[in-house]
Amino acid sequence: MLSLFAHENPQDWDDNIPYLLMAYRSTEHASTKCSPNLLMLGREVTMPIDLIAGPPPEETEHYCPIQYVEWLKSAMATAFDFENEHLKVAAKIQKRNYDIGLRERGYEVGDWVWRWYPPDAGQKLKLRWTGPYLVVNKISPLTYGIQKSIHVRPLSVHVDHIKPYEGQHPPENWLAPQPDISILTEDDIDEISHEIDISHHSATPSPVKTRVGRIVKPREMYSPS
Repeated sequence: MLSLFAHENPQDWDDNIPYLLMAYRSTEHASTKCSPNLLMLGREVTMPIDLIAGPPPEETEHYCPIQYVEWLKSAMATAFDFENEHLKVAAKIQKRNYDIGLRERGYEVGDWVWRWYPPDAGQKLKLRWTGPYLVVNKISPLTYGIQKSIHVRPLSVHVDHIKPYEGQHPPENWLAPQPDISILTEDDIDEISHEIDISHHSATPSPVKTRVGRIVKPREMYSPS
């Protein structure tokens, strides 16, 4: 919540922290069904609207200190019991919903992805997804090689730390297109192999210059052709 607010209000987010915390602490959580104020203080705090409108007539009764302490202990015990029951139910519901949406994720070489790595975000309250990165290698079903640009070293990351890049204009793919071997004929394969063999044997070793200035010609590899 704080990270999203700081991202949308980068200039004055720190001036609004007290109001953001007030809203967070007075909001009922979906899992506990209680607000942080109730669990921490045993009661809801007085909000600005309460100061304007005043308390309801039935809440104007004042307790003596001893009565208030006893009431507070009872209220907090009741609140914690209520919270624990709802947390158990919420945990089961959240696990069930997570398992329903669980799908095996996979990427292909050439796909663009975001990478989850908070230190690369630069600032603590910035969004933690960095990139985009290009998938350059599929090491295993759970590990991928990604690269941010052609000038940096590829990284090996777990599939849980990346997600698809869905931008309308993805960056340029610098990977050379690979021929589809499944659609090549035997003649095509023989021709490619012949070209590779010719380029391999026609390469002439370059002379090497030593530190004292002498030029040493590398030995040539014997080829029966």
